[in-house]
Amino acid sequence: MKESLLDKEDKEEEKEIPKLFEGKKVRYNSSWCSKIFVSWVEPLVRYANLKEGKLSIDKYGELEESEKVEVYFDKLEKKWNQAKGKKGDNILFMVLLNSFRGQYGILLFWNTFKTSMELSKPFMIKMFVEYIKTG
Repeated sequence: MKESLLDKEDKEEEKEIPKLFEGKKVRYNSSWCSKIFVSWVEPLVRYANLKEGKLSIDKYGELEESEKVEVYFDKLEKKWNQAKGKKGDNILFMVLLNSFRGQYGILLFWNTFKTSMELSKPFMIKMFVEYIKTG
């Protein structure tokens, strides 16, 4: 008898797929070169492209404490409880802004840096061309 498609899928799901980074905090234990080029993600991408590759948090490995949902939930809950009695139109926005102020600051810094680099490209190219012409 032929196996039905559903039976095949059930058997594939029953296969024990090992964790990719079991017990490791991958990103933080990787080399600086791996961090710069984000090559620590390569095994995850390769695994996700396999037929049976279903990514889940279990396959990723250990998370840093600062990356766990509970940490952010506690932050948000604390700020929300502080803001409950306040009146205003944008209470949720203010709670989110106050909870993640550090991340927003870092984002703002790097976006400002990136934008300034983009704006300086024409000037740098002009200087480079003039240097080549005179040299």
